[in-house]
Amino acid sequence: VMFRSYDTDGSGFLTFDEIYNIFQASFQSKGEKVEPQELLKMVKQCFEQIDTNGDGKLSFDEFKAGVESQKLFINLFVHYPSSTSAK
Repeated sequence: VMFRSYDTDGSGFLTFDEIYNIFQASFQSKGEKVEPQELLKMVKQCFEQIDTNGDGKLSFDEFKAGVESQKLFINLFVHYPSSTSAK
């Protein structure tokens, strides 16, 4: 159900833009302001970790594995300012 609600275009995959919107909404709901470049960096990092076949979109199985391993939620809910993040 969560996957389908995030898949706003009904494609059966989560695109970069859909994940970006999820991250943006999450930070807004917490009252945090995140610069667009920082948000892009976080979404790119999420895709690097979760998009295992490298096709630029998340299948249900990739999403499920990301949730089960907590990689998706770590990327989504733990925000490290760029000045303190590892390079």
